[in-house]
Amino acid sequence: MKPVKHPHPDDNGKAVTIERPTKPSAPESWNNPGAVASFVPGGDVPQFMAWPAPLKS
Repeated sequence: MKPVKHPHPDDNGKAVTIERPTKPSAPESWNNPGAVASFVPGGDVPQFMAWPAPLKS
């Protein structure tokens, strides 16, 4: 895959490029302790792993 821009800027407000993006794993891997699960920015995440965005100070 070719490089892509991350959907959110870094802590300094600068654009972030993902140089070697990966594809997300299938949802079936999420509950399989023997599988590797990968997630992508803005993609689906299992509910048990979801957390609120950090607060800006």
